[in-house]
Amino acid sequence: MLVKQNFAIPFARFYVLVKLIYKKMINLSKN
Repeated sequence: MLVKQNFAIPFARFYVLVKLIYKKMINLSKN
């Protein structure tokens, strides 16, 4: 369980970061 938690937390942060970058790229391509 500890190994899963230690892996899941940074993975969740990375996923949020990717979503933010993805939104920025979509906004840039629209303009």
